[in-house]
Amino acid sequence: MTARLRRLTARSLPFVVAVVAGVAGWQLGPWLLDRTQPALPARNIQQLAALTLPDLHGQPQALAQWQGQVLVVNLWAAWCPPCRAEMPGFSRLQDKYAGRKVQFVGIALDTAENVVDFAQATPVRYPLLIGSSALLPTFAELGNSSGSLPFTAVFDAAGQLRHIHRGYWREGELDDILGELAVMMTK
Repeated sequence: MTARLRRLTARSLPFVVAVVAGVAGWQLGPWLLDRTQPALPARNIQQLAALTLPDLHGQPQALAQWQGQVLVVNLWAAWCPPCRAEMPGFSRLQDKYAGRKVQFVGIALDTAENVVDFAQATPVRYPLLIGSSALLPTFAELGNSSGSLPFTAVFDAAGQLRHIHRGYWREGELDDILGELAVMMTK
C-alpha cells in the first residue's frame, strides 16, 4: 500500500465503521428491544377521551364514546408499510371481539385524502380518524416518546392503559392480550 492509500484508509475507516454500526442498530434495534410493554397504572384514557377527531367523512368523533370498553388505539399513517400490514389482522380481531366490548380505533397521522384512498383500497372494519402531528405529545405521555409508527395502546374497560406496543404488532400477540382483558370484563 502506498502512503497516500494508507492515510485515506485510516481516515475513512472510522466513518465506514460508524455507518455500518448505525445501520445495524437501526435494523436490529427493534428486534433487540421488547416492543410490547405493560403500561404504567397511572396512565389512563382521560388523555385521549378528551379528543374529538374527524372520521373519513369529516364528521367529528369523540373518543369518549368508546369508554367502558376495552379500547385499542392505533396510531398509524397510510405511507407506513408496517402500519398498513397490521391493519387486516386488527380488522379480524375487531370482528372476533366485537360482541365482547372490544373496540379498535385507528388514528391516522396523515392527510384525509390519503386515509380515504387507503380505506377504499383496503377495507378496515373499525373507525379510522384523522389526526395530526399535534397529537404526538399526547402519545408521548402514553409511552411513545419517539413518535414511532405504528404505535398501539390498549386500555381496559376501566380506562387504564394496560399495554403499549411500538412497531408492527402480530395478530396472535394482541389476540392473547385481548383475550385476557375480555375475560377480566366478565368477572
